[in-house]
Amino acid sequence: MLASMKPKTMSSVPMAKWLLIIMAGLLFAGPIYAQERVVYAAFLSERDHYNSNGDRLTSVADILRQDRANYYKGGGDSGDADDGGFFATTEGRAKFEYYTIILGNVRAAALIQGAQRSVVVRVVGRRIYVEAVE
Repeated sequence: MLASMKPKTMSSVPMAKWLLIIMAGLLFAGPIYAQERVVYAAFLSERDHYNSNGDRLTSVADILRQDRANYYKGGGDSGDADDGGFFATTEGRAKFEYYTIILGNVRAAALIQGAQRSVVVRVVGRRIYVEAVE
């Protein structure tokens, strides 16, 4: 009776079962890694804090969206890293409004007031992670 309660080792389980277990794990883990869409670095200039009408922007989403608009309207020569075209269109930049923005080591006030200028932005699924860079 005790022999039947002995834990199974890899050698006692057929190789096909182990392969099935590994493949199932990859099936569930794969979409997590496949969701990452883009990572870019941005320098938030004074110009990024105002919309095209000259109104001061008051949210992180609006400032990040304006940064991308300025990047693409300026031909991508602002010194910011390319986002692979993810935010190249007006529709793409609208994602800043309905994706969840998660601030890492930076406060919203620092971004809005212009105290923090250099950030790394990472889009994963429907979340936008923003980290300050010194």
